[in-house]
Amino acid sequence: MSDPRLAMALKYRGAGLDAEAWQVLASVLAESAPPSAALELAAAITFDAGDFATAIDFCNRVIAVDPARDQPHVERALALEAAGRLADAETGFRTALALNPRHARAWASLGGILDRLGRPADAIAAFRKALALAPDFHVARNNLGAVLAGQGSYAAAAREFNTVLDSDPGHAAAAINLAVADVERGHAQAGYARLAGLASSPERDDNLLFSLHNISSDPIELATVHRRPATVKIDTARRIGPGPLKVGYVSGDFRRHSAAFFIEPLLRHHDRRTVQVTCYANVASPDAVTERLRAIADTWRDIRGLATDRVAELVRRDGIDVLVDLAGRTQDHRLDVFLQCPAPIQITGIGYPGTTGLDVFDGRLADAVTDPPAHDAFSAEPVVRLPGGMHCFQPPSDAPALKDSRDGDLVFGSFNKLAKLSEATVALWSRVLAALPTAKLMIKAKALVEDDTRADVSARFARHGIATERLNLVGWQADDRDHLASYRQVDIGLDTFPYNGTTTTCEALWMGVPVVTMMGRTHASRVGASLLTCVGMTDWIATDEDAFVACAVAAGRDRTRLRHLRAGLRARVAASPLCDGARHAREVEAAYQRLCAPLRGS
Repeated sequence: MSDPRLAMALKYRGAGLDAEAWQVLASVLAESAPPSAALELAAAITFDAGDFATAIDFCNRVIAVDPARDQPHVERALALEAAGRLADAETGFRTALALNPRHARAWASLGGILDRLGRPADAIAAFRKALALAPDFHVARNNLGAVLAGQGSYAAAAREFNTVLDSDPGHAAAAINLAVADVERGHAQAGYARLAGLASSPERDDNLLFSLHNISSDPIELATVHRRPATVKIDTARRIGPGPLKVGYVSGDFRRHSAAFFIEPLLRHHDRRTVQVTCYANVASPDAVTERLRAIADTWRDIRGLATDRVAELVRRDGIDVLVDLAGRTQDHRLDVFLQCPAPIQITGIGYPGTTGLDVFDGRLADAVTDPPAHDAFSAEPVVRLPGGMHCFQPPSDAPALKDSRDGDLVFGSFNKLAKLSEATVALWSRVLAALPTAKLMIKAKALVEDDTRADVSARFARHGIATERLNLVGWQADDRDHLASYRQVDIGLDTFPYNGTTTTCEALWMGVPVVTMMGRTHASRVGASLLTCVGMTDWIATDEDAFVACAVAAGRDRTRLRHLRAGLRARVAASPLCDGARHAREVEAAYQRLCAPLRGS
């Protein structure tokens, strides 16, 4: 006969009353040998409460009683994943699948783990096994599409998303992913329009706002669309005590990511006599870069999966004086925490090309080129201009040596992602190629791994009279040295517009490839100018299309000047403010101190 206490606990659980369920369940759990059903319910309740360690313990007790049943192993693996123990979670799912190879959810969950562990091919195979068992498993199919997209196979990913939407037109995640695939394949306008037609949600809104930078050169439009007035305000009664500032950095990009090239110099060069650094890491897939950054920080907090209130309380308990957002509206941000205003001073910068649209920040890091004073009205946050430039680049330690200038046909190049390949950019680059009939163009991007995407890019240039034979379209390379070595095939870099390159421009300069940029009216379209200003190459900055074409053509025709410039470019960049981490850290610290001064205790 079943225990009425357990039946009551299950009834409370079904009604969403977990506290009441736990109160009833406690007496059952206190017995010397509680039934497996009670342990499983306890595991589920503690898992939902975010107490993953306790959930794992309850799952272990269930498995000890009945080790041959697959489901407890699945639940334990899910708790291990939530706790960040990815390798153990993989083992758990594989144990469950050894017991029941037809467990579709276990295959799909294993696929998610393998993706986070950086094994996309294995992840794709696991998702396909889940779908072979359950073709209508939309979560698995959507996640398969996401992994394919992560490998640059956007056309293949789109087919998976469309399959989901054919069966379930209201599947929001698949609809958003399909729109993002459009953007990443170089059709940002179509992707933006698709996103604009979807119902508002945090994920949809973030993608909508981020994608707009690829197509809009109007600062008023960007400011208007981004604007999201918040209802929570900073408590001005809070004070900052004497001693070193406690600075917290929040990001999902403490990993192998373009933003890390600019985060690391700041963390590494902070003066620990005046600043104590805590990193709040919302990292889905930690890697070697994560470990390197963890070693730099004074304190490291893993916040992946933690609820907003818990993270905000963690920040308060850590006594953080200045909380810094490094992600803006990009993937894995935690702007939700900043809406709680857990620190006296809140700042955003580095990871996003402009305003967040939120009024809970005391400042946004920029410089006089990216955000001149006349543009202050376009920012929801007060603009904090760093005199030496807002970017500090950490050059790759294993970058290949520079190669002597190339002979043969002139080659222009861009290694920016295709999302930035706007129609304006294609038209502009085509003008350069038309003026130099023997010149070639190398475009390297993750999305170019697919034949369909390469054909599409070729067709876009063909509409401007540029033959396919003049294009060298190259896909993603997993090895960083191989990626950097590809710059040896390029003589001159061409920047994108209206969303300039950032990391790609720094990489090009480091590899001896000068870059022509066109400066617009938005932060995203002025980053190239900021970077070139930092290295003293303002003559490579154009202010309109005609000047861009003239600069690129003149540089291409004067091979002697180009050869001289390329030979000394890495040394020039290394000696510039762009790579001066100590200088950058002092400027950022001074900005923090200025913002904190009014809140210092007397």
